[in-house]
Amino acid sequence: MIFLLRSDWVRSFLGLFVNLMLASCSVTQPSPEWRRTYANEPKVAVVYVIDRGWHTDIGLAADSIFPPLDMLLQRFPKARYLVFGFGERAWFLAEHINLFEAIRALFPSPAAILVTALHTSPEASYGAEHVVALPLSASGLKGLDAYLWSYFEKHQNILKPPIAAGPDSESAFYASGVNYDATFTCNTWTAGALAAAGVPLEPDGIVFAHQVMSRVRDIAASLPPQLPVEGASP
Repeated sequence: MIFLLRSDWVRSFLGLFVNLMLASCSVTQPSPEWRRTYANEPKVAVVYVIDRGWHTDIGLAADSIFPPLDMLLQRFPKARYLVFGFGERAWFLAEHINLFEAIRALFPSPAAILVTALHTSPEASYGAEHVVALPLSASGLKGLDAYLWSYFEKHQNILKPPIAAGPDSESAFYASGVNYDATFTCNTWTAGALAAAGVPLEPDGIVFAHQVMSRVRDIAASLPPQLPVEGASP
């Protein structure tokens, strides 16, 4: 959500408010056993962590998206990758942002997920310097797919239609049944997705994009060279 901030004063206000409110928070570190398990498991797929400034997204190759999450591919049948971003619903959909909406976004309110279809790799779409690719095991991929699916509103386990068109021609907003607030931001959500995927990153205490990106870069740098195979069945 935060990457959609539309003026410097709103960015400054939001950053200052959240920094003051959460200054005493500390980030929980993953256990050494979790790190070893992640490093040593055979890898079959890749998750892309995308830095959008104040906001982070999660990307997956289309052939790494399995039922029931693959219902999204019915809307984007030519997509090579899908990118997922979590945010405050009213902010996502607002045409104009004012101080009231900036303050309201800090308190619990309905969330949405922006899904964007890509025809080129995340690195080509967003710039390699803004993307970290992390390999996943079969169980990690299954956990990530399940995590993403759990945040979409469904009816009898069928994905509900989009609530609005997205900012790009091949993107759409979907309702989420989870609330957004200053202690559970888009970046907390991203960290939770990675933890569900088996990546040794604790979401507790994570609020800002730089917290996510610094940790995933450290994780990527610590891994031995390997060639993950995207799209292998989980």
